[in-house]
Amino acid sequence: MDEHPDANVDDDELIARLKAAVDQVDPVPPDVVTGALAAFSWRDLDAELELLLMEQSDDGNLAGVRSMAVGQFFTLGCESLVVELEVFPSADGGLALHGLALLAPVTRVEMRRSDGSDLLLTDVEGGGRFSFDAVEPGPLKLVFHDDEGPRFASEWLTF
Repeated sequence: MDEHPDANVDDDELIARLKAAVDQVDPVPPDVVTGALAAFSWRDLDAELELLLMEQSDDGNLAGVRSMAVGQFFTLGCESLVVELEVFPSADGGLALHGLALLAPVTRVEMRRSDGSDLLLTDVEGGGRFSFDAVEPGPLKLVFHDDEGPRFASEWLTF
């Protein structure tokens, strides 16, 4: 009996051939890849999830951020960190986000987008104040760093 020509192919080459065949017949949708990469980013992040504790606006109406005339206020928190956020329209048509970190020593805040673009960093000023300007509306996550690195991260927030 004759041996099949692929009988001596190593596993890596065989997997590469199978991947190419599947990609050609049924490629993974880009949204799935983006979501998987966003989920995978948690692998090396030693952080606690923050809970959205309270949401309120100045006018008492909980309408979406895009329709607001004034800022909306949010509080994120866990046992060792509380963050007060104000989100409001900025002059350039985007959003501005101003925050105050309390309880834990926070030195830097990182803003991540769900699509992996626009990673923004800002230093925390004295008293725990930080801000981001010209923020595009959409899902974002805030990661709070101390002197040793990332320690706390918010859930995905959509503005």
